[in-house]
Amino acid sequence: MGILSFFVQVLICLTALIYFPCLPVRGETRAANLDISIQDELSQRIFIRKDKVDIFLDVKILAPQQQKEPAALLILPSSEGQFAQEARALGFNVALIELDHIPKNFWSLAVHEAGLKLKSSTKARILLGFIEAQFSQSYVQNAEIFDGVLAREIDLEPLRAFSTPIIHFWGEDAYWRSEPWRVVSRDRKNIRQFFISGETVSSLLASCRRDQSPSGMMVAQKALLIMLYAWVRGETPPASRAPGPRDLILAKDVIWPDIGVRPKLPGDDRFVPRIDHDGNTHSGLLLPNHILPIATTLSFSINQQGSEGSCPARSVMPFSPDKATREKSHDPRQSLVERYGSRTYFVATMRVVAEKLVKEKLLLRQDAESYVRAAKDAPF
Repeated sequence: MGILSFFVQVLICLTALIYFPCLPVRGETRAANLDISIQDELSQRIFIRKDKVDIFLDVKILAPQQQKEPAALLILPSSEGQFAQEARALGFNVALIELDHIPKNFWSLAVHEAGLKLKSSTKARILLGFIEAQFSQSYVQNAEIFDGVLAREIDLEPLRAFSTPIIHFWGEDAYWRSEPWRVVSRDRKNIRQFFISGETVSSLLASCRRDQSPSGMMVAQKALLIMLYAWVRGETPPASRAPGPRDLILAKDVIWPDIGVRPKLPGDDRFVPRIDHDGNTHSGLLLPNHILPIATTLSFSINQQGSEGSCPARSVMPFSPDKATREKSHDPRQSLVERYGSRTYFVATMRVVAEKLVKEKLLLRQDAESYVRAAKDAPF
Protein backbone atom coordinates (compact mmCIF):
# COMPACT_ATOMS: atom_id res chain seq x y z
CA MET A 1 0.00 0.00 0.00
CA GLY A 2 2.93 2.31 0.78
CA ILE A 3 4.42 1.91 -2.70
CA LEU A 4 1.01 2.42 -4.32
CA SER A 5 0.44 5.58 -2.25
CA PHE A 6 3.86 6.89 -3.30
CA PHE A 7 3.10 6.41 -7.03
CA VAL A 8 -0.30 8.08 -6.62
CA GLN A 9 1.38 11.14 -5.08
CA VAL A 10 3.94 11.26 -7.91
CA LEU A 11 1.14 11.05 -10.48
CA ILE A 12 -0.73 13.93 -8.82
CA CYS A 13 2.40 16.12 -8.81
CA LEU A 14 3.11 15.45 -12.49
CA THR A 15 -0.50 16.28 -13.38
CA ALA A 16 -0.27 19.57 -11.49
CA LEU A 17 2.98 20.53 -13.26
CA ILE A 18 1.38 19.90 -16.63
CA TYR A 19 -2.00 21.49 -15.93
CA PHE A 20 -1.39 24.71 -13.98
CA PRO A 21 1.07 26.42 -16.39
CA CYS A 22 -1.77 26.40 -18.93
CA LEU A 23 -4.00 28.59 -16.78
CA PRO A 24 -4.19 32.40 -17.40
CA VAL A 25 -1.58 34.27 -15.38
CA ARG A 26 -3.07 35.70 -12.21
CA GLY A 27 -0.14 35.82 -9.85
CA GLU A 28 1.78 38.74 -8.37
CA THR A 29 3.57 40.85 -10.98
CA ARG A 30 7.31 40.65 -10.55
CA ALA A 31 10.33 41.31 -12.76
CA ALA A 32 9.50 38.59 -15.28
CA ASN A 33 8.62 39.88 -18.74
CA LEU A 34 5.12 39.35 -20.10
CA ASP A 35 4.96 37.86 -23.57
CA ILE A 36 1.55 39.20 -24.55
CA SER A 37 2.28 38.68 -28.22
CA ILE A 38 1.18 35.05 -27.93
CA GLN A 39 -2.30 35.88 -26.66
CA ASP A 40 -4.62 38.87 -26.94
CA GLU A 41 -5.30 39.32 -23.24
CA LEU A 42 -3.62 38.54 -19.94
CA SER A 43 -4.86 38.97 -16.38
CA GLN A 44 -2.43 39.99 -13.65
CA ARG A 45 -2.51 40.71 -9.94
CA ILE A 46 -0.04 43.28 -8.63
CA PHE A 47 0.87 42.95 -4.97
CA ILE A 48 0.91 46.25 -3.05
CA ARG A 49 1.83 46.85 0.59
CA LYS A 50 1.12 50.07 2.47
CA ASP A 51 1.35 50.66 6.20
CA LYS A 52 1.64 46.89 6.75
CA VAL A 53 -1.59 46.34 4.82
CA ASP A 54 -1.45 44.08 1.75
CA ILE A 55 -3.77 44.27 -1.25
CA PHE A 56 -3.83 42.96 -4.81
CA LEU A 57 -4.57 45.19 -7.80
CA ASP A 58 -6.27 43.38 -10.69
CA VAL A 59 -4.93 44.32 -14.11
CA LYS A 60 -6.06 43.29 -17.58
CA ILE A 61 -3.42 43.66 -20.30
CA LEU A 62 -4.50 43.88 -23.94
CA ALA A 63 -2.03 43.18 -26.70
CA PRO A 64 -1.92 45.58 -29.68
CA GLN A 65 -3.69 44.40 -32.82
CA GLN A 66 -1.02 46.09 -34.92
CA GLN A 67 2.13 44.79 -33.27
CA LYS A 68 4.89 47.32 -32.72
CA GLU A 69 8.16 46.25 -31.11
CA PRO A 70 8.14 47.41 -28.45
CA ALA A 71 4.69 49.02 -28.32
CA ALA A 72 3.91 51.96 -26.06
CA LEU A 73 1.90 51.11 -22.95
CA LEU A 74 -1.26 53.04 -22.07
CA ILE A 75 -2.52 52.78 -18.48
CA LEU A 76 -6.31 53.19 -18.18
CA PRO A 77 -8.86 52.83 -15.38
CA SER A 78 -11.11 49.82 -15.94
CA SER A 79 -14.06 52.12 -16.74
CA GLU A 80 -12.40 53.02 -20.06
CA GLY A 81 -12.93 49.62 -21.67
CA GLN A 82 -14.22 51.04 -24.97
CA PHE A 83 -11.23 53.35 -25.28
CA ALA A 84 -8.93 50.43 -24.41
CA GLN A 85 -10.15 48.48 -27.43
CA GLU A 86 -9.74 51.50 -29.70
CA ALA A 87 -6.20 52.12 -28.42
CA ARG A 88 -5.34 48.47 -28.88
CA ALA A 89 -6.51 48.67 -32.50
CA LEU A 90 -4.18 51.65 -32.97
CA GLY A 91 -1.16 49.58 -31.90
CA PHE A 92 -0.84 50.25 -28.19
CA ASN A 93 -0.35 47.86 -25.32
CA VAL A 94 -3.15 48.69 -22.89
CA ALA A 95 -3.41 47.96 -19.17
CA LEU A 96 -6.81 48.33 -17.51
CA ILE A 97 -6.42 48.68 -13.75
CA GLU A 98 -9.27 48.02 -11.31
CA LEU A 99 -8.78 51.00 -8.99
CA ASP A 100 -12.41 51.09 -7.88
CA HIS A 101 -12.02 47.59 -6.41
CA ILE A 102 -9.37 48.62 -3.86
CA PRO A 103 -9.45 51.11 -0.95
CA LYS A 104 -9.23 54.74 -2.06
CA ASN A 105 -6.14 55.43 0.05
CA PHE A 106 -4.29 52.86 -2.10
CA TRP A 107 -5.16 54.44 -5.46
CA SER A 108 -2.10 56.65 -5.83
CA LEU A 109 0.34 53.91 -4.85
CA ALA A 110 -1.49 51.47 -7.13
CA VAL A 111 -1.09 53.76 -10.16
CA HIS A 112 2.61 54.16 -9.37
CA GLU A 113 3.26 50.44 -8.91
CA ALA A 114 1.19 49.42 -11.92
CA GLY A 115 2.86 51.97 -14.18
CA LEU A 116 6.45 51.07 -13.32
CA LYS A 117 6.01 47.30 -13.08
CA LEU A 118 3.97 46.95 -16.24
CA LYS A 119 6.26 49.20 -18.26
CA SER A 120 9.15 46.96 -17.27
CA SER A 121 7.37 43.65 -17.76
CA THR A 122 5.95 44.58 -21.19
CA LYS A 123 9.30 46.08 -22.30
CA ALA A 124 7.50 49.28 -23.29
CA ARG A 125 9.76 52.25 -23.90
CA ILE A 126 6.94 54.78 -23.60
CA LEU A 127 4.40 54.89 -20.76
CA LEU A 128 1.25 56.94 -21.30
CA GLY A 129 -1.42 57.75 -18.73
CA PHE A 130 -5.07 58.68 -19.05
CA ILE A 131 -6.60 60.96 -16.42
CA GLU A 132 -10.33 61.45 -15.89
CA ALA A 133 -12.21 63.08 -13.05
CA GLN A 134 -12.85 60.12 -10.71
CA PHE A 135 -9.22 59.06 -10.38
CA SER A 136 -7.55 62.36 -11.31
CA GLN A 137 -5.73 62.93 -8.04
CA SER A 138 -4.18 59.45 -8.11
CA TYR A 139 -2.75 60.02 -11.59
CA VAL A 140 -1.76 63.63 -10.97
CA GLN A 141 0.33 62.56 -7.97
CA ASN A 142 2.22 60.17 -10.27
CA ALA A 143 2.55 62.34 -13.36
CA GLU A 144 6.34 62.08 -13.27
CA ILE A 145 6.31 58.34 -14.09
CA PHE A 146 4.47 58.93 -17.38
CA ASP A 147 6.13 60.01 -20.60
CA GLY A 148 2.87 61.67 -21.65
CA VAL A 149 -0.62 62.20 -20.24
CA LEU A 150 -4.01 62.39 -21.94
CA ALA A 151 -6.45 64.16 -19.61
CA ARG A 152 -10.21 64.60 -19.86
CA GLU A 153 -11.89 67.42 -17.98
CA ILE A 154 -9.60 67.82 -14.96
CA ASP A 155 -8.05 70.65 -12.96
CA LEU A 156 -4.62 71.27 -14.47
CA GLU A 157 -3.34 73.39 -11.58
CA PRO A 158 -1.66 70.46 -9.74
CA LEU A 159 0.20 69.56 -12.96
CA ARG A 160 1.88 72.93 -13.41
CA ALA A 161 5.08 71.70 -11.74
CA PHE A 162 5.58 68.90 -14.27
CA SER A 163 7.15 69.10 -17.73
CA THR A 164 5.41 65.93 -18.96
CA PRO A 165 3.54 66.51 -22.27
CA ILE A 166 -0.15 66.85 -21.47
CA ILE A 167 -3.11 66.91 -23.85
CA HIS A 168 -6.29 68.04 -22.13
CA PHE A 169 -9.78 67.95 -23.66
CA TRP A 170 -13.46 68.36 -22.79
CA GLY A 171 -16.88 68.45 -24.40
CA GLU A 172 -19.92 70.70 -24.33
CA ASP A 173 -21.55 68.99 -21.36
CA ALA A 174 -18.76 70.45 -19.21
CA TYR A 175 -20.52 73.82 -19.52
CA TRP A 176 -24.15 72.76 -19.16
CA ARG A 177 -24.31 70.38 -16.21
CA SER A 178 -26.23 71.45 -13.11
CA GLU A 179 -22.79 71.74 -11.48
CA PRO A 180 -20.51 72.61 -14.41
CA TRP A 181 -16.83 71.97 -14.56
CA ARG A 182 -15.14 75.35 -14.48
CA VAL A 183 -12.95 75.49 -17.57
CA VAL A 184 -9.67 77.26 -16.79
CA SER A 185 -7.14 77.73 -19.57
CA ARG A 186 -3.50 77.07 -18.72
CA ASP A 187 -1.11 78.08 -21.48
CA ARG A 188 2.19 76.24 -21.03
CA LYS A 189 4.69 74.76 -23.45
CA ASN A 190 3.94 71.21 -22.28
CA ILE A 191 0.13 71.54 -22.41
CA ARG A 192 -2.29 71.47 -25.34
CA GLN A 193 -6.02 71.97 -24.77
CA PHE A 194 -8.95 71.01 -26.99
CA PHE A 195 -12.63 71.78 -26.63
CA ILE A 196 -14.47 69.19 -28.74
CA SER A 197 -17.27 71.31 -30.15
CA GLY A 198 -20.71 69.72 -30.40
CA GLU A 199 -19.63 66.54 -28.57
CA THR A 200 -20.08 65.37 -25.01
CA VAL A 201 -18.38 63.02 -22.59
CA SER A 202 -21.78 61.45 -21.91
CA SER A 203 -21.86 60.14 -25.50
CA LEU A 204 -19.11 57.71 -24.48
CA LEU A 205 -21.50 55.97 -22.06
CA ALA A 206 -23.32 52.94 -23.43
CA SER A 207 -26.62 54.12 -21.95
CA CYS A 208 -26.33 57.54 -23.61
CA ARG A 209 -25.27 56.73 -27.17
CA ARG A 210 -27.51 57.71 -30.03
CA ASP A 211 -27.62 56.03 -33.43
CA GLN A 212 -24.66 58.06 -34.63
CA SER A 213 -21.66 56.88 -36.59
CA PRO A 214 -18.92 57.54 -35.81
CA SER A 215 -18.99 58.58 -32.13
CA GLY A 216 -17.46 62.03 -32.22
CA MET A 217 -15.93 62.22 -28.75
CA MET A 218 -14.22 58.86 -29.19
CA VAL A 219 -12.99 59.91 -32.64
CA ALA A 220 -11.40 62.99 -31.09
CA GLN A 221 -9.99 61.02 -28.17
CA LYS A 222 -8.23 58.59 -30.52
CA ALA A 223 -6.70 61.39 -32.58
CA LEU A 224 -5.45 63.11 -29.43
CA LEU A 225 -3.87 59.86 -28.22
CA ILE A 226 -1.90 59.52 -31.45
CA MET A 227 -0.97 63.20 -31.18
CA LEU A 228 0.34 62.63 -27.65
CA TYR A 229 2.35 59.60 -28.73
CA ALA A 230 3.96 61.59 -31.55
CA TRP A 231 4.66 64.48 -29.17
CA VAL A 232 6.46 62.21 -26.71
CA ARG A 233 8.60 60.98 -29.61
CA GLY A 234 9.64 64.53 -30.49
CA GLU A 235 7.00 65.74 -32.97
CA THR A 236 5.56 69.19 -32.31
CA PRO A 237 1.78 68.90 -31.72
CA PRO A 238 -0.88 71.16 -33.25
CA ALA A 239 -1.77 74.31 -31.35
CA SER A 240 -4.52 74.25 -28.73
CA ARG A 241 -8.12 74.69 -29.85
CA ALA A 242 -9.99 76.05 -26.88
CA PRO A 243 -12.58 78.84 -26.66
CA GLY A 244 -11.12 82.27 -26.01
CA PRO A 245 -12.91 85.11 -24.17
CA ARG A 246 -14.66 86.19 -27.38
CA ASP A 247 -16.02 82.67 -27.88
CA LEU A 248 -17.84 82.58 -24.54
CA ILE A 249 -21.03 84.25 -23.37
CA LEU A 250 -23.13 84.27 -20.23
CA ALA A 251 -25.61 81.41 -20.47
CA LYS A 252 -28.51 83.73 -19.65
CA ASP A 253 -27.63 85.87 -22.71
CA VAL A 254 -27.67 83.01 -25.23
CA ILE A 255 -30.34 83.47 -27.90
CA TRP A 256 -31.64 80.10 -29.05
CA PRO A 257 -33.22 79.55 -32.47
CA ASP A 258 -36.96 78.95 -32.47
CA ILE A 259 -36.90 75.22 -33.15
CA GLY A 260 -39.33 74.15 -30.47
CA VAL A 261 -36.81 73.37 -27.73
CA ARG A 262 -34.41 75.31 -25.57
CA PRO A 263 -32.49 74.47 -22.41
CA LYS A 264 -33.52 75.39 -18.94
CA LEU A 265 -31.14 78.26 -18.29
CA PRO A 266 -28.93 77.83 -15.21
CA GLY A 267 -29.41 80.18 -12.29
CA ASP A 268 -25.72 81.04 -11.93
CA ASP A 269 -23.56 83.36 -14.02
CA ARG A 270 -21.68 80.67 -15.90
CA PHE A 271 -20.07 81.20 -19.29
CA VAL A 272 -20.84 78.87 -22.18
CA PRO A 273 -19.70 78.75 -25.83
CA ARG A 274 -21.47 81.11 -28.22
CA ILE A 275 -23.87 79.56 -30.72
CA ASP A 276 -24.76 80.47 -34.31
CA HIS A 277 -28.21 81.01 -35.82
CA ASP A 278 -28.67 77.22 -36.03
CA GLY A 279 -27.88 76.71 -32.33
CA ASN A 280 -24.46 75.11 -32.95
CA THR A 281 -21.13 76.12 -31.42
CA HIS A 282 -18.19 77.04 -33.64
CA SER A 283 -15.23 77.32 -31.29
CA GLY A 284 -12.58 74.79 -30.35
CA LEU A 285 -12.01 71.66 -32.44
CA LEU A 286 -14.81 71.03 -34.93
CA LEU A 287 -15.10 67.55 -36.40
CA PRO A 288 -16.36 67.16 -40.00
CA ASN A 289 -20.01 66.69 -39.08
CA HIS A 290 -19.94 69.97 -37.15
CA ILE A 291 -18.13 71.89 -39.87
CA LEU A 292 -20.81 70.67 -42.30
CA PRO A 293 -23.81 70.14 -40.00
CA ILE A 294 -27.03 68.40 -40.96
CA ALA A 295 -28.63 69.11 -37.58
CA THR A 296 -28.52 71.28 -34.50
CA THR A 297 -26.58 69.50 -31.78
CA LEU A 298 -27.72 70.59 -28.33
CA SER A 299 -25.49 69.99 -25.33
CA PHE A 300 -28.40 69.08 -23.06
CA SER A 301 -31.14 66.47 -23.11
CA ILE A 302 -34.56 67.67 -24.23
CA ASN A 303 -36.16 64.77 -22.33
CA GLN A 304 -34.82 65.47 -18.89
CA GLN A 305 -36.52 68.79 -18.11
CA GLY A 306 -33.39 70.23 -16.59
CA SER A 307 -32.56 67.07 -14.65
CA GLU A 308 -29.28 65.31 -15.39
CA GLY A 309 -30.43 61.71 -15.06
CA SER A 310 -28.19 58.98 -16.43
CA CYS A 311 -27.51 60.81 -19.72
CA PRO A 312 -26.70 64.43 -18.92
CA ALA A 313 -26.29 65.77 -22.43
CA ARG A 314 -26.67 65.77 -26.20
CA SER A 315 -29.76 66.00 -28.32
CA VAL A 316 -29.91 66.25 -32.12
CA MET A 317 -32.50 68.28 -34.04
CA PRO A 318 -32.14 67.45 -37.80
CA PHE A 319 -32.46 70.09 -40.50
CA SER A 320 -35.32 69.74 -42.99
CA PRO A 321 -34.36 68.00 -46.27
CA ASP A 322 -35.71 70.79 -48.53
CA LYS A 323 -37.27 74.26 -48.47
CA ALA A 324 -40.88 73.07 -48.79
CA THR A 325 -40.56 70.77 -45.78
CA ARG A 326 -38.83 73.51 -43.79
CA GLU A 327 -41.56 76.06 -44.51
CA LYS A 328 -44.28 73.57 -43.67
CA SER A 329 -42.78 72.99 -40.23
CA HIS A 330 -41.89 76.69 -39.74
CA ASP A 331 -38.24 75.80 -39.19
CA PRO A 332 -36.07 78.97 -39.32
CA ARG A 333 -32.95 76.97 -40.17
CA GLN A 334 -31.94 76.42 -43.79
CA SER A 335 -32.73 73.00 -45.23
CA LEU A 336 -30.06 70.61 -46.50
CA VAL A 337 -30.79 71.44 -50.14
CA GLU A 338 -30.62 75.18 -49.43
CA ARG A 339 -27.25 74.74 -47.70
CA TYR A 340 -25.48 72.21 -49.87
CA GLY A 341 -27.49 71.91 -53.09
CA SER A 342 -27.14 68.17 -53.48
CA ARG A 343 -25.84 65.08 -51.73
CA THR A 344 -23.04 64.83 -54.32
CA TYR A 345 -21.73 68.28 -53.41
CA PHE A 346 -22.14 67.54 -49.71
CA VAL A 347 -20.13 64.32 -49.90
CA ALA A 348 -17.36 65.95 -51.96
CA THR A 349 -17.10 68.85 -49.52
CA MET A 350 -17.11 66.47 -46.56
CA ARG A 351 -14.14 64.68 -48.11
CA VAL A 352 -12.22 67.95 -48.43
CA VAL A 353 -13.03 68.96 -44.84
CA ALA A 354 -12.05 65.57 -43.41
CA GLU A 355 -8.80 65.48 -45.38
CA LYS A 356 -7.84 68.91 -44.04
CA LEU A 357 -8.29 67.71 -40.46
CA VAL A 358 -6.16 64.64 -41.21
CA LYS A 359 -3.36 66.87 -42.51
CA GLU A 360 -3.66 68.99 -39.38
CA LYS A 361 -3.28 65.78 -37.30
CA LEU A 362 -6.64 66.36 -35.64
CA LEU A 363 -8.39 63.37 -37.22
CA LEU A 364 -7.29 59.83 -38.06
CA ARG A 365 -7.60 58.77 -41.68
CA GLN A 366 -9.86 55.79 -40.97
CA ASP A 367 -12.26 58.09 -39.13
CA ALA A 368 -12.15 60.64 -41.95
CA GLU A 369 -13.33 57.90 -44.28
CA SER A 370 -16.14 57.07 -41.84
CA TYR A 371 -17.42 60.64 -42.01
CA VAL A 372 -17.40 60.52 -45.80
CA ARG A 373 -19.33 57.23 -45.80
CA ALA A 374 -21.86 58.71 -43.35
CA ALA A 375 -22.27 61.75 -45.62
CA LYS A 376 -23.45 59.48 -48.41
CA ASP A 377 -26.46 58.58 -46.26
CA ALA A 378 -27.41 62.18 -45.47
CA PRO A 379 -31.22 62.61 -45.71
CA PHE A 380 -31.42 64.85 -48.80
